[in-house]
Amino acid sequence: MWHSVTGAQSGVPGREVTVTGPKRMRKSLAAAASAVALTTMLGAGSASAAPASSDVGVLGGTPNCVSSWVDVGTVTQTAYVWNYSCSTTKYVRVVWAFGTDSVCIELRPGQQASNTVPRYPRRFEGHKPC
Repeated sequence: MWHSVTGAQSGVPGREVTVTGPKRMRKSLAAAASAVALTTMLGAGSASAAPASSDVGVLGGTPNCVSSWVDVGTVTQTAYVWNYSCSTTKYVRVVWAFGTDSVCIELRPGQQASNTVPRYPRRFEGHKPC
């Protein structure tokens, strides 16, 4: 089960949020793992790679069962939050420096959500409870 939630409450571009369920999330993680393996095989340095979720850190009191990371593209960047092991629904917000944070996102157990914004001038800072 997965559905899309847009930032219709705000009407502001860049505040759209997409929520996906476990099956689609596994495909996304498999693709990300393949990309990391390919980058490692090609010998790309860590300075050219996007920061891992452990490098970014979590803001506020979000439990350890919610994870976040960012995928930086040429024009846009997409932040992901994942309720990977909480037994209850969590409410989080993606935090961006130099721009508006995402709307409050409801994450049921096993769900992943994404928030895409322009690459510049924003910088991904993690997630926080809302």
